[in-house]
Amino acid sequence: MNGKNYLMSAAIAVIASGAMLLLPACAEDKASEQTAAINQPTEVVTQAPTESVLEETVQPSETAEPDDNVDALNNVEMYSCGEVKTNESVRFSTNEGLLNDTKTIEFAGNKYELKYTRTIEYVLLNTVVDEYEIEVNNVFPVYVSDMGRVELLPDGTPYAIRTKSAGKINVKNCQNGEDVRKALEEVFKDEIDFSAFNVCKIEGPSPELDHIFYRIIWYKEISGILTNSYVSVSLDHDGNVRDLRMTNNVDLGLDNVPDNISVDDYTDAFEAKIKEFFGEYLIEFKIDKDSARLTNIKGSPCIDVEYIVKVGGEGFIDPLFDSVDMVAVIKP
Repeated sequence: MNGKNYLMSAAIAVIASGAMLLLPACAEDKASEQTAAINQPTEVVTQAPTESVLEETVQPSETAEPDDNVDALNNVEMYSCGEVKTNESVRFSTNEGLLNDTKTIEFAGNKYELKYTRTIEYVLLNTVVDEYEIEVNNVFPVYVSDMGRVELLPDGTPYAIRTKSAGKINVKNCQNGEDVRKALEEVFKDEIDFSAFNVCKIEGPSPELDHIFYRIIWYKEISGILTNSYVSVSLDHDGNVRDLRMTNNVDLGLDNVPDNISVDDYTDAFEAKIKEFFGEYLIEFKIDKDSARLTNIKGSPCIDVEYIVKVGGEGFIDPLFDSVDMVAVIKP
């Protein structure tokens, strides 16, 4: 069995039932809904990506030769949390020095008693956080479903707060998404500088979902491309903030990104890497340009975009769909 056969064989057991899988991009936000300037937020109904979002279906050539530009090809990396066995976008570990560590923090009027659980590295965000579980009624929960979580940066700054109520608004007084946005900004005004963002996305309302009624995301944007410096809030039907993420608390070093940066400048290298990696198993691939984000990996400013790939051939009952993040260091 050659190297590529070994890579793909791990997926065979998963698709033995004959079902096709469409796996989402992982770790970081890649919602492909309509974006709007923060002064003119737009309401959109949350929905799964459709074929209309995915552009430029590409049929691989028979030879599927890599791009001649070796430097460009070496400048590209692939990440996935699906069936593709490649670089991990999220890594988990345990800091032995923090075992049994407890602490108390306050945020937006709430006090949290915390106990260390694990350390998480968000590779596509060049960020490492320590995760703590939240004490409830003087007891640290036994069941995962009851657990609230807080993620802290090394200096103790909150990076994410995931609990049943990290904050609360009177959702009955909100007639639309813009009202929700304004109410949330009021709740967190002492903790978050919302003037630092120039794009806001409003997803919802979503009456059919049990836990997510609205999702509001404030982004920084550079040259028409969203960055991974954002604040994301998930709100339930009762107005409880169930998930708050503040990736903007990490400097991604994007100040010198060229004003004329474009996804198109990197697609040749991305597609050459996909052809090289999957080889004869590649059937087709599609790019979701709306997924493009400016980020930082290993200390370097990068552009990250999602591709949906379809692979199959000998050993496959049915073709397998997967999503991969293609990442390139930004050209100066």
